[in-house]
Amino acid sequence: LYDRGYKHKLVGDDVTVLIEMKETQQAQTWCRINKTTKQRVFYTVHDPRDIETHECVRVMLTRALFWASERKEADYKKK
Repeated sequence: LYDRGYKHKLVGDDVTVLIEMKETQQAQTWCRINKTTKQRVFYTVHDPRDIETHECVRVMLTRALFWASERKEADYKKK
């Protein structure tokens, strides 16, 4: 999971880097909220093989979708 990074070392000042590569400090996963539109963006380098292979990536992406859409995960859990 740690062999790919966002190829730009400089990211916007409104970006929160969540995961970065140790050696290069390249962002692997980040999020931001646009100051003007309030739209939320989540970015990760993980590809579909990572989603199929690693449960932690599935959980991260699921939580990112809820965050980006401003929804509460608990509202969608089966009871």
